[in-house]
Amino acid sequence: MHYEKIEHKFPPRENQKIAIDNAVEALTDTGFHGLFLEMSLGKTKVALNTAEVLRAYGALDRVLIVCAKAIQSVWLEEIPKHSNFEDEPLVWKSLTTNKYRKKLNAFREQSFQIMIVGLELFQRKAPRLQEALVQYYQSPTLVILDESSKIKNVSTNRAPRLLEMTRGSAYRLALTGTPWTESPLNIFSQMEFLHEGFWYKFDPPWKVSTLRKHWYIFRNRYAIMRDVTLGGGRTFKQVVGTRRTEEIAKKIQTHATQQKKVDWVDLPEKIKQTLHVEMSKEQAKAYHTMKELLILEIGDKVLTAANAGTLLVRLRQIAGGYYPESGEPIDGLPAGLEMLLEDVVEYPGKVIVAATFVAEIEGIVDILTAEYGPENVTTYYGATKDRPEQLAKFKDSAKFMVLNPATGAYGLNLQFVSLMYLYSRPFSYEQNVQLEDRIHRPGMTGEAVYKDIVHTGTVQEHVIKAVAKKRGVVEAFDCMTLKDFLDT
Repeated sequence: MHYEKIEHKFPPRENQKIAIDNAVEALTDTGFHGLFLEMSLGKTKVALNTAEVLRAYGALDRVLIVCAKAIQSVWLEEIPKHSNFEDEPLVWKSLTTNKYRKKLNAFREQSFQIMIVGLELFQRKAPRLQEALVQYYQSPTLVILDESSKIKNVSTNRAPRLLEMTRGSAYRLALTGTPWTESPLNIFSQMEFLHEGFWYKFDPPWKVSTLRKHWYIFRNRYAIMRDVTLGGGRTFKQVVGTRRTEEIAKKIQTHATQQKKVDWVDLPEKIKQTLHVEMSKEQAKAYHTMKELLILEIGDKVLTAANAGTLLVRLRQIAGGYYPESGEPIDGLPAGLEMLLEDVVEYPGKVIVAATFVAEIEGIVDILTAEYGPENVTTYYGATKDRPEQLAKFKDSAKFMVLNPATGAYGLNLQFVSLMYLYSRPFSYEQNVQLEDRIHRPGMTGEAVYKDIVHTGTVQEHVIKAVAKKRGVVEAFDCMTLKDFLDT
């Protein structure tokens, strides 16, 4: 039993023992494995302990962790918490200063190296990083890709560039609780990251153009397509379903450990409530004016995953009570924030408030600070520079944490919180699930209560309907024009 080869700081749970053994066995055999463990099952611990076992066997000298910038601090916290690696990890930065060069040189002298690289860096050419990784792979290296579902689109630059720049490593692990969120097609690039030519063999050398050709072959076999007509008679093909999914499942079965929370953890059911709020006259006027303008200008445009955010962003901002251009409140204190203050007043415990837009976050922070004092309010979003300190303050003494889903939905363990307000949800089903699971996880001592603040008659209602169907907004309202979507 491989997990017994190391000393654990925290004894592994039964599911973690299985996952560690599966990963070590696969990595020493084929060099790759997917750890598809749902939230709360301990993917980070399993990955770190797997690396420790490989090192104990003399088969590993280095680890490269690729993750979103927002959760780099979480990994820095989790590494000493769940492993016995003593050397300090390095967060890669594209700097040429003398100070950073000295830090990098000292890092290269360490006996065991752990480097953390932001997933966002692969969106553009990064010759210094690419050169550094070629050197890094000279010794046996394990690449851990956290939240691997984020590379599902090979049409962008990020996924192909990541695949290309990690091919030289000895081992690869993919970590995610949601290997496919809306469609099994999402698994294509994740398995290609794990093993070059997993679906279709390359005729050497490896090329991005060939990778994308393989994607279209894969999509044509497993997707159900529909021609969608745009304004002006233009058409494009849209995926509307999948087929032969049993082939996909069979293909990946022996190369991944898949575990669901319901099979391993006895957690209480989530409790969900919707707090309906009527818009003020000024807010309703601004909303309907913008709605009519959008319908007039682009009402015949079909909603797709690529354009939905752009087409609807201004309506969503107005629905939250703020003008899109200036970020100013439309009518004094937005009705949704007034509802938040009224509802939370008697709750004694810690509270998370999630909102999508910066103006909403700043408005929430302002009213909570005025009511409860700055010592009781923390933040976790793009503008939060001291995230570890803010998180520590929230765990220790503060009552509120205000966060946005893009930053706060991943990597945070907040099981000491029992109440989450959702002022504005994201459109992505995956991000909604990840966000909710910050508090619904092992170690929770009470219930997990979620309160959606929904402005009646706005696009916010569409998000609630989509989440109830366990789908993203675009997938739930498939192939609708903007006009039809807004009139639904």
